[in-house]
Amino acid sequence: MIRKANEQVAKIIHNPHGGDGSITLRSLLNSAEEMNGKGSLFSVITIGPKDTVGYHVHEGEDETIYVVSGQGEVNDNGEIYPFAAGDVLRTMSGQGHHLRNTGTQLLEIVSLILYR
Repeated sequence: MIRKANEQVAKIIHNPHGGDGSITLRSLLNSAEEMNGKGSLFSVITIGPKDTVGYHVHEGEDETIYVVSGQGEVNDNGEIYPFAAGDVLRTMSGQGHHLRNTGTQLLEIVSLILYR
């Protein structure tokens, strides 16, 4: 299968998980079926300056994030850490996190959520 860039589904999500502003989520795989039932999300996510993804807890799934460009901070179970392009963030089942773009440019990440 090849999914060309112009075939990838993109949508804007306002106040994701109660966060501030909006994100753009561009699906690389469009469904759990495309992930062989092993996950729910494989997407490129763009977060504007000062925008956030609100704090949320993952249950029964793990999320791995690769930071493509930009910089931000993550609340990783109550601890705040800065991150930048090239970093990898991991949130395991039962853990929570939020993301904030602390830069002046777009923050672009690749997010993969796999079921436990």
